[in-house]
Amino acid sequence: MDIGIIGLGPFCKQNYIKFIQKYKDDYNINVEFLVDVIGDSESIASYLQKEGIAVEQLIFVEGEERFSPEIERNTIKQLEVILEHKKIDVVIISTEPKSHFKYLKFFIEKGIHIIVDKPPVAGFDYEFNTIISQRMILEKDNIIAMLNAKADVKCLVTTQRRSHKGFLCIKKLLGDIVNEYDLPINYMECFHSDGMWNMPDELIYRENHPYRFGYGKIMHSGYHFIDMVFWLQEINKEIEKYSIASMKFSCQDFVKNIKINNYEQLLKTKDFHRLLANHTLYRGFGEIDSYNIFQFKREDNSVISSCPVNLLQNSFSRRAWRELPEDMYKSNGRLRHEMWNIEIAPVLCIQIHSYQSFENQNQEEEKSFKQGDVGSEDHFDINIFRNTQLIGGEGFEQIKLGVMEKDLMKESRFTIIKQVFDYIKDKKDIKLESEFQDHNNTITAIAEIYNLYKSNQYVAHNIKYFNR
Repeated sequence: MDIGIIGLGPFCKQNYIKFIQKYKDDYNINVEFLVDVIGDSESIASYLQKEGIAVEQLIFVEGEERFSPEIERNTIKQLEVILEHKKIDVVIISTEPKSHFKYLKFFIEKGIHIIVDKPPVAGFDYEFNTIISQRMILEKDNIIAMLNAKADVKCLVTTQRRSHKGFLCIKKLLGDIVNEYDLPINYMECFHSDGMWNMPDELIYRENHPYRFGYGKIMHSGYHFIDMVFWLQEINKEIEKYSIASMKFSCQDFVKNIKINNYEQLLKTKDFHRLLANHTLYRGFGEIDSYNIFQFKREDNSVISSCPVNLLQNSFSRRAWRELPEDMYKSNGRLRHEMWNIEIAPVLCIQIHSYQSFENQNQEEEKSFKQGDVGSEDHFDINIFRNTQLIGGEGFEQIKLGVMEKDLMKESRFTIIKQVFDYIKDKKDIKLESEFQDHNNTITAIAEIYNLYKSNQYVAHNIKYFNR
């Protein structure tokens, strides 16, 4: 199977490259081309050699192309020469989100299957250097129209929770109760934090998971959870519409919370005096935290289900150093704290708890945990509470999935990627779990959240405490 890769960033290295290494023989994978920026050419060549990944042709583009709405002409010429001589089965697009749209258009027009990172489109305005909600909607509609016109072309979005064994189990349990008793999921709460503590200068210059382009947590890891809300709400009957309220914690807020004296005390550094003296540097930057509530409604506006979704990066972290490590994706103090509480009143409550206490690469600390324990990498507990007098079953049931299954999240990503490779290999007419068209509602909702942030229509009230 001949493939191409656009963008060799941290996510690509952690997931797609590891997939290629694991399944190269199963699918006879050959990497025919890789596109990335010329400034990273030496490190890319070194990395590919170290990992034993052979690439037939490396295509390097000028750094400025990342800030252009179109693919550079020279890049197009090189790609078209390759496509004339090789039948490329699938292309992996793993660039920063602002570049997704131009590559999606190019390869869909060529009739080539695609795997793309989330978020699949960003609505980036290259003139004003920020995202525009309406442009995000237009890009989404444009790609859906192109895919509908080429029904044999598949475009899969890498949202691993759609194929995660725990979430698939929960969706079936919820669906069985909703269908048998004709009761809706009336409440669904999600909390996620990933402990991505950025230094004040990193907020300005970082390219992977950036903030300076007007987006942040939602377009980083937060996309997954808004997507899961819509994926799970598919179970509910009668839903015709939804509404959103959203507030954020911005980079400007952040630099006022962790102050100069905190960095001196915690990290023994005085590097940020100049940056923290000028908070306006961070004006217009993206959100660090996002606090949302969705309400799903019938046609007559009566509420079926309410869903708070709180997404944090300004949270517990294991980072304890000033300088970024080489692997800033998984070796920079990031860890997952995730909780779901889902109610079908008055008969069922399902909770998910998934908490890490150390970052994925800390092998020494991992040894002190049993697989699936609270705090371990694979911790994933499902707690099920039933009104036994009404629906039978066990009053309380706990499924410790992390104890039974190792590498749950990584294997879920591989499952999503494998679907495309299996589809191409076997030419079966199978329903893929995460096609671009499945993300219509998710992208629309995220565009609306950013529209709310731009409008900034909030009322602030003075607060007074009796004994202060």
